Amino acid sequence: MKKKICLLVFLMLLTAVTVYADTPSDWAIAEVESGIVRGYVPTVIQGNYTAPVSRGEFAHMAVEFLRSELDFSGEEFREKVNGLFDTVGFSDTEDEFILLAARCGIVYGYDDGTFAPDKPINREEAAAMLARVYNLYGNIYLYSNINYADNDLISDWALSDVKFCVAKGVMKGISATHFDPKGKYTRE
Repeated sequence: MKKKICLLVFLMLLTAVTVYADTPSDWAIAEVESGIVRGYVPTVIQGNYTAPVSRGEFAHMAVEFLRSELDFSGEEFREKVNGLFDTVGFSDTEDEFILLAARCGIVYGYDDGTFAPDKPINREEAAAMLARVYNLYGNIYLYSNINYADNDLISDWALSDVKFCVAKGVMKGISATHFDPKGKYTRE
């Protein structure tokens, strides 16, 4: 009886473990490799590519993208941001990259003063952050009409950012007919 219970517990634990791919899906290989080569993807985020990306990880990548594209070292970027933007803080994190992204206006927290850095980012949050990065980088904010069957599920606060990201080709729907705004965004 003890052996059966131990085996049952072991099998339950084994099936509860989620395994994520250490290589990107076929559709994402070129983009992931390009992002790594260009310095956009921090080493700590490389791997487990099919895992959901957290809000903190996404903020880190946004900062690395800007730093790299503006051709600053990490220290130069921090000095530039410190000289241009007001200090921002959250009650649940002191992560340097999140605070830099917040100071640049790329990320916002919640009404309660938290950022929730470990919370998986969803697609509409990612679109909003990507649009803010793109706008900050100095490009014109462009919008397009989108015709996804689930347009009405996109939050009002994110709709223009989703339209922008689709217009710029930064994001696509999960299919030709659905954007899946509340769907999880992976590291890919």
